[in-house]
Amino acid sequence: MAAIYSKGTTWGSISKQDATLLKGVAILLIVTHNFFHVIKDVPAINEFDFSAGRFKSFLIQISQEYPDTIRIVLTYLGHYGVQVFIFLSAYGLTKKYLTADIVYKDYLLDRFNKIYPAFLLSLLFYLVYGFVTHGPLGPLLLIQHYWGAILLKLTLISNFFPSQALRPVGPWWFLSFIFQFYVVFPALLSMARKYGEYTLAIISCAGVLLSFLSRNSDVNIYFTIIGHMPELCLGIYLARRDKLHVPYYMVFTIFLLFILGNLYYSFWLISHFCALILMLLVFNSVRHTIRKHDHVNNLLVFYGALSMYMFFVHGFLREPMVVWAREYGYWTYSLLLCIAFLAITTISSYLLQTAELRIRQWFAQRESSPDLL
Repeated sequence: MAAIYSKGTTWGSISKQDATLLKGVAILLIVTHNFFHVIKDVPAINEFDFSAGRFKSFLIQISQEYPDTIRIVLTYLGHYGVQVFIFLSAYGLTKKYLTADIVYKDYLLDRFNKIYPAFLLSLLFYLVYGFVTHGPLGPLLLIQHYWGAILLKLTLISNFFPSQALRPVGPWWFLSFIFQFYVVFPALLSMARKYGEYTLAIISCAGVLLSFLSRNSDVNIYFTIIGHMPELCLGIYLARRDKLHVPYYMVFTIFLLFILGNLYYSFWLISHFCALILMLLVFNSVRHTIRKHDHVNNLLVFYGALSMYMFFVHGFLREPMVVWAREYGYWTYSLLLCIAFLAITTISSYLLQTAELRIRQWFAQRESSPDLL
């Protein structure tokens, strides 16, 4: 009997290449999900709030529209790619500062410098893209209509204001979230070091409890770090371990909890955490196989390296293709439009990434050049 309970899988440490590969998988899930889920007649999702009927609708659509399975599955499950980025943010920072002291000011400036310039370029591109979608006055119209939402995004506090987290571009809710995590990360890591890893479990449980208690609040707690404490703490925990044995009965239990999380609100509170664990275990079992296939590996690594810009620009690049998908409704047409949308997002992200690199190089050259004046 003991042998049965000891059988399982072994979680191994994630290298930088593994992390980039995993980011590639996650961003493709997120981008395709965010295209499909705004098309009519797709299942609603239990992402930021919960309804038991959504899972039933998902199963009904699968059974009645099975040729459209890819679109339906990505719509309902693709958003869990966000949990991967949440986890990797905590995991990567913990690995970086595992044996190093954090100088708080330098640490925050480093985080700010890594992400904020990319967002500013994406915001500029968003306004320019308004010219394509809304005509010559498009950029001015966007500023006039969304100036408050844009200001809240720039100040990184939009997720604390009701109805503002998803404006003006839905995926941008993550920006405020991740910077607020950066602010508290040193404290989380310090507590794990000082009081042991059980502290992380206590913090995770506190986050789940606060999420439950705030379920009727005007501010959606799932736009804040409190609603995702289990995923963040898991990243810190696993980064401190090279290996971890996971018995099969525990894997089955986590899968069962995830299913129950689609049926009952109490279990939904931990369903994002369960989905993350399942995705990590699947990745752990297939990553070596992926590496053996160069084309697949290189493609996913490419998207992983491009993931930050894709995250910032794909939300507004959906137009006008989602409008066309709504008008015609055929699943094959929607898939073709999604492929076109993915191609446009990829090219735009690559160009913006290149532009940022050139700008940084220009500033670096000016700083290193002697003053000839």
